[in-house]
Amino acid sequence: MKSQSNSMEKDGWLQKRTGVLRTWKKRWVVVTPESLFWTDEPFNTSNPEKTVPLMLVENVEAIEMKKGKSCFAVEAEGSELVFEAENDAERDDWVSAIEHNVAIVKQPSEEEVKRAKKEAKRRAKELKARQQAEEEETKRKEAERLMRSNPSKAAALLPGEEAPLDEAERRHAEKLRLKQEKDAAKAKEKAEREAAKVKEKEEKEASKAREKLEREAAKQREKEEREFAKAQEKEAKAAAKAQAKAEKAASKHSSVSHRADNDDGVATSTPASGTADLEARLREAGLDDPALLEHHMANKGRKLAEGVDVQAQLADDVHKGQKAAVTKSGLGGGAQVCAACGKKAYAAESVFALDTVWHKACFRCSYCKGQLSEKTYRVFQGLQYCRPHYRAVRIANKVAG
Repeated sequence: MKSQSNSMEKDGWLQKRTGVLRTWKKRWVVVTPESLFWTDEPFNTSNPEKTVPLMLVENVEAIEMKKGKSCFAVEAEGSELVFEAENDAERDDWVSAIEHNVAIVKQPSEEEVKRAKKEAKRRAKELKARQQAEEEETKRKEAERLMRSNPSKAAALLPGEEAPLDEAERRHAEKLRLKQEKDAAKAKEKAEREAAKVKEKEEKEASKAREKLEREAAKQREKEEREFAKAQEKEAKAAAKAQAKAEKAASKHSSVSHRADNDDGVATSTPASGTADLEARLREAGLDDPALLEHHMANKGRKLAEGVDVQAQLADDVHKGQKAAVTKSGLGGGAQVCAACGKKAYAAESVFALDTVWHKACFRCSYCKGQLSEKTYRVFQGLQYCRPHYRAVRIANKVAG
């Protein structure tokens, strides 16, 4: 990593010479730790006219132009940028700032320094080996030269043979050996201490990581427990609310009274309080249509007034419809008869529901007359309904008793 803690930043107005016409224009110039750029206004630094990375700057120097001009040039990317300051002192400040930042940007990184040191060691080792080889070669040549005149001295200089040592030389060799052993022991102890420090550091980091994971797991557990408690509390509130609503509906249902008063047969009468309660229930269900109450009570009251069991009448009507359909269609062959309009209903234009055949256009809700299909209709007391009015009629029937 390249350190920029000692970098210099400078900005100010300078005259800049254009590259083509060689004219001078006033520009706001800024020097940062990484680049040199200029704009036409000080507040427009986010959109500079040009930016020159300091890594590409080759040279910065003061130059002489016309008399009285304090100019300096910046060489970068094969071109020369010329600026003019108000005086020589300001020019020198600009040159110093740019040179200082360029030197910091171009200084080698830690990795480059390590590579350079490694390369220097390798070269020193090669140089030492080459020097030793040259020394041995020199000794060999010297021994060959002296072989003819003094064989004993030449034998002492031959490679692979040791010349006899005196007492002083032996003591010196012994001291050197002891020193080498001591240095080797110190180096080994140092390496062991460093290895122990590294191991201790790794253990501390692993312990910190485990503690961090345990804290995060504990926080997650606490969060899940809080969410579970909130969910249970919410479910309990919803259950209590539903129970209260059911109790309220039951109390309202118990307040509805029924009376039978008819000399000829059976008839039902819903009091004004029961009707109001039914309307309130329909409004709670989102079906506040007053005609829905009239439809339900008229349908049920008519059949009860006639003394006919509703379910038995439904079964009889269905049986009659099936018999008429089979009779008119020739025992199921060819076209059948629509249960609503009594006209022929062919297979391509009919639906089968309530154990009989209907034209698609004739198969409608008994209340709102909206068109139904085989998938959307519902049946209640022998009549077909759309889904909303099926639900409403059921509620009305339950409230009205």
